[in-house]
Amino acid sequence: MGGLRERFSSAGKARAMSFDPYQPPQSETQASAQSRNDGGGSRVGTLAAALLGAGVGTQLIEVAVWLTVSDPDMFDDVTSTVRTVATVLRLSGIVAFLIWSHRIISNVIGFGVRGLRYTPGAAVGYWFFPGINLVHGYRVVAEAWRASDPEDAGDDSHRWISRRADNLILHWWLAYMASRIVALVGRYDARPALWITGVVVEVVAVVLMAIVIRRLDARQRAYARELLVRSRPSAA
Repeated sequence: MGGLRERFSSAGKARAMSFDPYQPPQSETQASAQSRNDGGGSRVGTLAAALLGAGVGTQLIEVAVWLTVSDPDMFDDVTSTVRTVATVLRLSGIVAFLIWSHRIISNVIGFGVRGLRYTPGAAVGYWFFPGINLVHGYRVVAEAWRASDPEDAGDDSHRWISRRADNLILHWWLAYMASRIVALVGRYDARPALWITGVVVEVVAVVLMAIVIRRLDARQRAYARELLVRSRPSAA
């Protein structure tokens, strides 16, 4: 036990203190205060959810314009502006989400977790490979979830690999893929019902994504705190 304590005291503490971006607590008082705020997400994760959510929100505006504006020229002008704004929001949100994906894998590496499938670079890069990107987002987030169980803090074994990811991650990914399929079909089928269905499915996907981000960020903060607590030598 003495060797284990020394290892947590040095390597474990270094991992927790370098934890980015959450700044784990350095005292019991700070840990208690942070534990009351576990529902919040990281800044970059929250930003990604907000930007992508706003991008989807512009589609709701477009639907409202379609329902209320009868002048074709006015409709074209308004929708053109809305789509430009939506493009900017979506691209910004995608960049923020990629940064968040990079960080959640960087975090588990910083925790000292072994046996990971992805590096931070791979977590981002594989999004740009056709075919792989059909499952990549789910795999990265699910791996970060399984590797961030606070019960495994400081455990150098590969026990985390056998853990299951939160089912909500799969629900988010299925909703996201469904929204992409509807959008693809919509390129060849201009029926309003299909368009509105796509908007609704995408809203569901973004809401689920925001919840996943908040839960995973809170889980990684809890892991960092637990790692810090276990790194302290007990008074014997």
